[in-house]
Amino acid sequence: MDNNEILKALFDFQKECKSINLDSEVSFGKTKFKYASLANIVKTIKPVLDRKNLMFFHSTEKDGAVKCHIYHVESGQSMECELLIPNAGDAKAIGANITYAKRYTLSALLGLITEEDKDVQPMEEKKSKLTDDAFKKACERIKAGEQNIMIQCEAHFALTPSQKSQLVNLSMQYGLS
Repeated sequence: MDNNEILKALFDFQKECKSINLDSEVSFGKTKFKYASLANIVKTIKPVLDRKNLMFFHSTEKDGAVKCHIYHVESGQSMECELLIPNAGDAKAIGANITYAKRYTLSALLGLITEEDKDVQPMEEKKSKLTDDAFKKACERIKAGEQNIMIQCEAHFALTPSQKSQLVNLSMQYGLS
């Protein structure tokens, strides 16, 4: 199927859509970055999508993936982006993962910048290993319900595969992202 119409509409959308306000924040140690919440993204883009005859919706797939669909209403042409989310076990963790996947897939399809680039680090800066004490504190913070600890640890420390796995599993167990 030829995608000329949807590509033209997406091009026009990107020219017209204003910057997305980064309305949420993650803060941990020396790491601090802002990102746009899903609600804020939708609020910002919806009027422009409407003017360009574009619509979107998300679906959840049987394999645990979240899929974002963009349709050009006039031509019926569509594009999709899918992100597989881990099976977190409890409803709260699954909900947090679904929300993240919706934000990520929508932003990816529309070419939106919805967070600060937290991966940029000076070339000379090397991450130190996460000490046992710091790892225990990170685990305690997860158990206390604090969000985004995994992201914050990865931003500052070189995690071992075991530490990373334990933090991911603990975050899922407590329904956190």
